Parts: sequence; C-alpha cells; structure tokens
Amino acid sequence: MGDTYNYLTNEEQDIEQEIKSTDIDSSKEIDELKKILVSDVLGKMTVAYGEQRAQFRYGLRIDGVQQSAQQPIWLNVVTSTNAQDRADAIRMGMGMRDTITLLLDMSDRTLFDDLRMYVKTYTYLMRTDKNSQSEVRQQIISRKSVANERLYTELRTRIVKAAANGEFDYNGGKVEVKSTEVQARMAEGLGTLIGRYYTNFSLLGGQRYEETDLARIIMNASQHQPGMLDGMNAVQDKLDVPADDVFAAVSRDKGKGMVATVKSLLDAYGSVPYGWPYAATLACIGHLYGSDRITLTLDGKPVQRSEAARLLRETKKQDSIRVDLPRVFDTRKVSQLRDFARDFLGLTAADLPSNAIDLAEAVTARLKREAESLTQLRVRNAQFGFVQQLDEPIEKINYASGMSEDWLLGDFTAQETENGSEELLEFKEDVIDPIVAFLNGSQSRILADGLEWLKNNKPNIDYVSGTTASLYQSAEQLANDPNIFRKTNKFKTAIDDLREATEATIQTERANALKDVEDIRARIHDSTECQHATQAAQTKVETELDQVAERMQRIPFIYKMRESVHELSERTYPQLINALAASAPRPKTALAGEAQTATATMPMDANIPESQQKETPRVAVSFATISRPHTKDALETKDDVDDFLDAYRRELIAAIENGKKILL
Repeated sequence: MGDTYNYLTNEEQDIEQEIKSTDIDSSKEIDELKKILVSDVLGKMTVAYGEQRAQFRYGLRIDGVQQSAQQPIWLNVVTSTNAQDRADAIRMGMGMRDTITLLLDMSDRTLFDDLRMYVKTYTYLMRTDKNSQSEVRQQIISRKSVANERLYTELRTRIVKAAANGEFDYNGGKVEVKSTEVQARMAEGLGTLIGRYYTNFSLLGGQRYEETDLARIIMNASQHQPGMLDGMNAVQDKLDVPADDVFAAVSRDKGKGMVATVKSLLDAYGSVPYGWPYAATLACIGHLYGSDRITLTLDGKPVQRSEAARLLRETKKQDSIRVDLPRVFDTRKVSQLRDFARDFLGLTAADLPSNAIDLAEAVTARLKREAESLTQLRVRNAQFGFVQQLDEPIEKINYASGMSEDWLLGDFTAQETENGSEELLEFKEDVIDPIVAFLNGSQSRILADGLEWLKNNKPNIDYVSGTTASLYQSAEQLANDPNIFRKTNKFKTAIDDLREATEATIQTERANALKDVEDIRARIHDSTECQHATQAAQTKVETELDQVAERMQRIPFIYKMRESVHELSERTYPQLINALAASAPRPKTALAGEAQTATATMPMDANIPESQQKETPRVAVSFATISRPHTKDALETKDDVDDFLDAYRRELIAAIENGKKILL
C-alpha cells in the first residue's frame, strides 16, 4: 500500500511540475479576473444615480489598463498588494476626475498566486491530450480538473470579498462607503464619482422624467401663465431651474452666431458637467418651447405644437431640429395681422393665439382653407363665366399662405406690398364677398335657369328677327357681362321677355307647319289616286298624316319644323300618293283572261297585244326632285330665260315619259 502511495505521489509531483512549468500570458490572469469582476461584482456595468435613478454607464480598468469600450466614467481596480504600488495608483488617480479607484483588499495574500495557478492548470489541462496518457495520469488529471473547478469557485468568492472589503479612492482622497454588499458598495462608490464629476446634475432637483411625459410638459408650459398659484404645477416649477440653464446655452450659441440643435443640446447635457438623462434634457427643451422661450424649426419650417413631442423624440430628426430664440416682432405689425385675420378671415380674438409666430401659423392655415374653399366654389359654379374673377384673389391668397411667418408679421400688412393684406381686403370687398354671397343665395338658381334656357333655345334664336332678335341680343349681352351677378333681376326680365317673344314665334311657325300638313292632306283627298284607293290604304294615309301633325305639335325648334314640312312635301307626300295608287284595282281588257292563261307559259309582255296588257301606274315624285338644268351661271336676258325654260321643259317631259307623275 505504501509503495503504491509513493508511486502515485511521484506521478502527481511530475504533473504538478508540468503545470508550474506551463507558460501563460499575463493577460490571461487579467482576463479571468475581469470575467469574475464583471459577473460577480459589477454586473451590467451601469449605475443608477440620484432620485431619478439616472443610468450611467462606466468602463473598467485593471491596474490602469483599459478593459472595456470607451465610457464617460471609469472604475480602476488595483490588484497589487504591494504598498508602494498602491500608493502609486492613488497618486496616478489625482487629477483623473472621471475615474474612481478601487484598491482590492490585500489581506488575502495568496489570492493572485492562486488565480495564476488556476490559469496555469486550466491552460495545462486544455493543452494536454488526456486520452494519450496512462491510466494513472488520466486519473490524476481528472482529479486536477475537478480541483481546479473547485478552486475557481473559491476564487470567485475570494475576489468578491476582496472587492467588498476594498478601499475607494477619488482624486487622491479616500472615499467612505457605508454599504457592505459588494454591488451596493460599487454603486455607492461610483455614485460618489458621479456626484463629484457631474457637478451640474443636481440642477434637475431630484425630478424623474420620462419621454412619454413630453407632450404633457409642452402643453402645461403653454398653459402656464404668470400669476398662477404656487404649487399648481410642481413638475413645471422644478423644470424652471434646469430649463433656465438650457436657455442660457441656446443664448450663448446665438451670441456666437451659432444655432443649437436638439442633438447638440442632448450631447452637451449628457456629458460633463451635467450628465443629464436623455429624457430630462428633452423635458427642458419641451418646457422652453411650450412657454415660447425658444423656437424649433425643421427643414426651415417651424415645428407645429401638435407635432413637437413626436419630432423631439425622433432620433433621426434631432440633428436637423434647430433650437433658436424667438424673433422679436413689431407689436404694431402683429396687431395689424390680427386685424386682418378678423376682417378677412372672420376670426375672433378667442380664435387667435397670443404668440406672434403661432398667430402667423394660424393665419397661414386659414388662408389655405380659404383658398381651397374658393377654388371648390369656383369649380362647382364653372357654368358662370364671372367666377373667373375669383382666380386672381385665389392666386394672391395662395401666395400669402405660402410665405414665411416673418413676411406675414412684417411686409404683409404694409400698404405698398404686392399681394399684401390691403390688396386682399380690397378683393374681399369688391369680388370675393359679392360673388360668394350670390353663389350661396337663391338668385344663383335664377341666373342658372336663365342661362340654361338661353343655351337650349339658341337654335330658335337663329330663326327670329325684329323685336325678338333685339331681345336676344340684350339677353346675350347681359349673360356675358362679368357683373351679371349684380344684375340678376334685369337678366331675368330680359329672359322672360325673350321667352315670351320666342314662344310666340314658335307658335306662329307651328301653326304654319300644321297648315302645310293640312294643305297636303287636302291635296291628297282631292287626288285621283285617293279616290280610287282602297279604304285600308286611305285609312293608313290618314293615320300617317295624323302622326306627322302630332309630331309637329311636339317639335320645340323652328328649324326642325321646317325640316319636317320639307320632308312631308318632298318625300312623304309622293310616297303616300304612290301607296294609294298601288292599292287601286287595275282595269283589264276582254282578252285579259286569255292573257292570264298565257302568263303561265311565257313572259307577260311577250307577243301580247298592248290592249291585253295591264296599264303601268305612274310613280309620283315631288317637283323639287326634278333636276334643275344648268344653262348659264345667271339669267340676264330674255333669251337666257327662254333657254332655261326650254331646258327645264325638256327635263319635265323626260320625267313624265319615264313614267313619273310630278306633284306640284
């Protein structure tokens, strides 16, 4: 048993020697220390400070060597147990106002020797191929691995204890920390650093702000007026002090010819000597904006109050939102703009903001609405030519609504300004109000009806003369008068007179047309064709003539009546005569029966005596259908007349010889 023990001791000694001989980089020890510090001592490396629990990120240095990304403040952990090294570290910290030093407790003298041995053992185990070792060595290596893990657990506890019992030093002086739990001690020590480094953090007065409060802060500031009872708005009262500091910063930039942005203010107040939380700085900006102490512009346009809270929180916009001091305007000009808003837009004092810029914005918005309303009114009433007079005022209103607040609060109300308030007020009195009142009143319907009648009866007007023509000319002149909306009663009288005269002319024309129908009816009745026609054919002709007369009663236009009369005379009349003629029975000779028998075997006209053939009825045509001969371009002499009449006679005879019956 003893021999076995000596054998195993020798193997263990060999492995122990191999571990001690393992080369490691000194940074490996620091890495392990850093891992334990972060996981067991520091946590997320942020510290909540003050009543607001404002979050501050900090960086880690170990023995002065940076172990994390760059941060505004630092914790420097000193690991040496050597008194001189520790004194040097304290001395090096003097003047480093962004750093607090933690001197680990040095009562655990073997802490870092054991940490080094842990790293050596871990490195040895990672480099050694356990499977290639003897069974005995494998057992020893396994025990070493378990022991090293146990050592690591102990090291974590010992390092936490060293940190918890460590000493804080800031700027060469010892910092008293009351907390005993390690993370609470870290927070307390770092809190001391924050309080001494961010000297203006206390301006926030212990008030906590959230981004979601921004809209309410802006609204409260806009409603808060001097003379309100103390304590009515505790949050606002506490905002006054830090907001004054932000206002001073904006003023300093203004004095240097610079314009601050939301981003530049957030950066400035997030760093030394302020360290303000993001939401707190936004709250101060919102408070100043709501109380009209600063202005916000984005892309050259003022930020609307309804959009301010959202835009201030939008990180992509913050660098583009300019923060400036309000412009000072001539109170007389501001008063004149208020008068214009009352006289032109009908706004009351209660409708208008007290702030000059807000006033200009309100006027701009209402001018745009006015232009849109007039444009819609013009489109709806495009049938009236006079609405074109609205085009110029609409253009000028659009011009004014597109100008800056500076222009509205300055040049706009000057008498000599083109497209200015004086010009718009003149348009309102002379053009806008009269036209709008007319279009929204009952007389617009009278005018529309008159114009509609004039348009619909234009075909009849072309056939009138005398008094009726004069009445039409007067009505048309009024219809084209740009001021017709001021003369509606006169126009109505003119249309009524014209309608009466035109109706009388139409009735006369209709009576003449109906007389022509009856004349043709009489001629048909007297015709041989009608006398020999069947009763059915006569009835059909009567029905068609009745229909023509009935249609004539309904035709509203003179030219249509004349066309119908012409159609009756030139086409319908001959067609009716021919229909009557076709219905009459044809006389036959004594041999007609024989001729009918022969028809079955040969053509009707072939070798049949003329006396046996039926008489072919003539086709009735209108006299107007006979082509008028062209003998000369003009008749100037008696011979010209004789030649023309001879030629016409030949045309008429030719038509008769061709079986035509010419109706006169």
